[in-house]
Amino acid sequence: MSEAVFVKGPEESGRELEARLKRAPIPLRKSGGTVAELWVFKPREVRAIVSFSRSLSIREAAAKSGLPRSTLWRLVKRLEEKGRFRVVLKLRAFHLYEVIAFEDKFEDPFAVAKRTLYRPGSRKVITTGLTPDPSNWDWCGEWVTWNPETAFRLGALTGDGAIRVSQALDAADEGFKEWLELGVGIKQRVPDPVDALLIHNFLLKTPPWRRYSLPPERLGEVGATVESLRAHWVRHVRPTWLYNTFTLYMDLYRVPMWFLVLSGSEASKLGIALAYLTPYAAAMIAPGKVFVILQIPAPGLAAIWTYADSFNVNVEEFYAVKPSLLRVIPCFYKYLAREGRRWVWRIPASSRMKG
Repeated sequence: MSEAVFVKGPEESGRELEARLKRAPIPLRKSGGTVAELWVFKPREVRAIVSFSRSLSIREAAAKSGLPRSTLWRLVKRLEEKGRFRVVLKLRAFHLYEVIAFEDKFEDPFAVAKRTLYRPGSRKVITTGLTPDPSNWDWCGEWVTWNPETAFRLGALTGDGAIRVSQALDAADEGFKEWLELGVGIKQRVPDPVDALLIHNFLLKTPPWRRYSLPPERLGEVGATVESLRAHWVRHVRPTWLYNTFTLYMDLYRVPMWFLVLSGSEASKLGIALAYLTPYAAAMIAPGKVFVILQIPAPGLAAIWTYADSFNVNVEEFYAVKPSLLRVIPCFYKYLAREGRRWVWRIPASSRMKG
């Protein structure tokens, strides 16, 4: 059995990446050879997604993938029919904390999304947020999303377009170790209004190559220009960039969404295996708990239930998610105040109140 082929780094040429994509890095260590394969992408789409996960422009991705820019742009257009590219930042570097509450807190100025959960005899509302003050929320953690480059390197994404769920679970230890090291050493600072506008734009699921695409009236709210956006991106926001993810679109009526609450000594590893190494989940890693939003076709779900027994994990709660979502991105730049030479978060009274 072949060993996994590891990415050399940003200097890898397009030809080297193409050669690596023709090999199938699928080392199986625990699952006894049982592989749940979900065919999602075409080979050239894999090249595009892997390259974009560590690139900030079409030109940079073209150089890494070995594909002409025109071809890559056509692939982007095709992939954007399947899902969306999105920048992943170390948001804690800006003193912004990812939070969740098991109640309707959508009126909180830092609320981001609200969903309704169901199971027999029970109904719950969950609200997620991104706030400088997590004290009045139930849980504070960090959301984990798919890293295509790591998934490819560890064999969970193959060069011919398959997502190998069993291999993602096999690689849980490696994925967990890598995720823990992401963003280590990044300095924390409260953003200024221009930085906050860039963060707001990225959270709107703006891809990295459109990071300066903002309407003039929005720029005017913070007195910014495209030139100042570029300067603030380079000096303040880019140092917090971790990677780019790709979110798949799936019909919620054909592929239901589930919400899991996990605990146990390996809950974080299982959550990261599902969310960091496959495009089918997002997981919040919090102290003592892991919250997983999972949307995966039935063969993959069967593989998870079959194989999860090898992890020391308890599934405390399991809910179906109603196929509707309320979502809004806070205008963070409205909640900043100047104190001398530095900026501080200004927390509205409505956000300090519990409930």
